[in-house]
Amino acid sequence: PSQSIYSIISVDDVLVTVRDQLRLVAVGLKNSQQSESKLATTVLSTSGVKVYETCKCYKCPRGQFQDGLGETFCKTCNDILPGSDTTDTGADGPELCQCLASNDVFLSSDGRRCVPCDLVRSGNAAAPPGVCECGHDAYEAEIDGNSLFKDEPHDWITCTACPEGSTTFNTEKLAFDYGESVDNCYCTPGTYVVNGGCASCPALQTSPPNAESADECHLTDAARLMAIVIPTGIIVFGFLLGLINLRYRKRIAMLEAEKRRQMQEKVNEATETVKHLAHPMVFVSSEWFLSSGRMVK
Repeated sequence: PSQSIYSIISVDDVLVTVRDQLRLVAVGLKNSQQSESKLATTVLSTSGVKVYETCKCYKCPRGQFQDGLGETFCKTCNDILPGSDTTDTGADGPELCQCLASNDVFLSSDGRRCVPCDLVRSGNAAAPPGVCECGHDAYEAEIDGNSLFKDEPHDWITCTACPEGSTTFNTEKLAFDYGESVDNCYCTPGTYVVNGGCASCPALQTSPPNAESADECHLTDAARLMAIVIPTGIIVFGFLLGLINLRYRKRIAMLEAEKRRQMQEKVNEATETVKHLAHPMVFVSSEWFLSSGRMVK
């Protein structure tokens, strides 16, 4: 008879029982041998005649399953429930294909697919409350009355972005406050509440978190440091510049004094030379000499 009608009821290292429906076919020894492509298992009856042979079974990987016997392939979860997965390998039925929270997905309201939570965070899908955590700059908003989600349950939520410049970080709790209204959005440091939104403080100013008015804006630490460093730097620079100028003036004065000294030495040398001449000479200026000549003439 064909091998396909046989089934192995019990297996251990020595004895294998082979049955066909309710009729005992053979009880024999199991002999395993390793081949290049597969592990073959042969059952021999007590008379040594081969009555059954099968191949090694492999578990289906995650995301796949097989609910039949003796199959050579695995079925894909995505074919029966798009976006679904299995929690482990070796799934033996389609009911193990699920929308896993670990994959950041959830089952749609019609039960036909798994919806990514990223669509909820971007405001393009709705989810049951508490399933998809909104981002740091968004809060959970009810979809009741929203025409975009008219086919979804009214108690489902979607993520709505906080006003510009705000976040859900609660400075009192030191944690992100994933609330259900815009009241859970807090103005970030450097901004303040105005007309339901957040406005920026003037340049070089900041504010505490969730500041309620522009009066809470104050100079940043860097601006305060600059207010001290810049004037101090100007004063120091001016002082150094004055020292440099003083040293320069002293240097010029020294050079001029040295020049006068050298000229005086030359005059003294010339005077001593005149004293030793046979006919003493008198040094006069050219202007005086010319004017004297005109007078004599």
